[in-house]
Amino acid sequence: MPAFVTPAVWRYHPPQPSRVNAELALPSGERVIAGSRGERWLVSKAPAVLSAASVLAPEDLVGILKAPAGGFIFVGASGVSYEARSPVAPFFRSSAPLEPLSSVTSSGSAIVGIRRDRGLLRSEDGGATWKAVGPSGPKFVSVLLGEAGQGLALAVPEALYETHDGGQSFAPLAAPSVGAFGLERLPDRSHGVVSPLGMFRYRSGASPALENLKSVAVSA
Repeated sequence: MPAFVTPAVWRYHPPQPSRVNAELALPSGERVIAGSRGERWLVSKAPAVLSAASVLAPEDLVGILKAPAGGFIFVGASGVSYEARSPVAPFFRSSAPLEPLSSVTSSGSAIVGIRRDRGLLRSEDGGATWKAVGPSGPKFVSVLLGEAGQGLALAVPEALYETHDGGQSFAPLAAPSVGAFGLERLPDRSHGVVSPLGMFRYRSGASPALENLKSVAVSA
């Protein structure tokens, strides 16, 4: 007898999004968000209705880019890019770097990650090609891009580097040692520097460049 083919179709409908790692505002007023568990969501303008993609990425998503030919590129935590024709459509193509990356981050059209030898790699074509950026001596452990091309990279021994051109170049940041061991995006989308002394906010062009958020909370 021929095998029975079930008409059932699996759909992914979680009650709410997992941790959001990336967000992209659309001209229509809608927002695309992506995050943990490979989830993607489309948030309508009014009323705010969430629509979830039924197809998950096989890893956490950390970035969203607009594809040059239309559609969207979702950036995975390993540096793999997943392309879809609409925010919640199935993926139809993926592209992986030559080696797995860590601390992958994206902004605008750029993707930056850390390779095995602790150098920085950058792609500006959705992950199709990569090139080395930044100084070659430091051993980087974390990198984070933000809006307007600004970003931070953390190396060990402790040293911070800043970028103002979307990761094309990095320069040493004059900041006191706080024992930093990681970078994290804060709820207001600014750059957070994680240390045993608490969380510090990076303030581009300000003095001091790192603001202790614990002190801000106490004074408030």
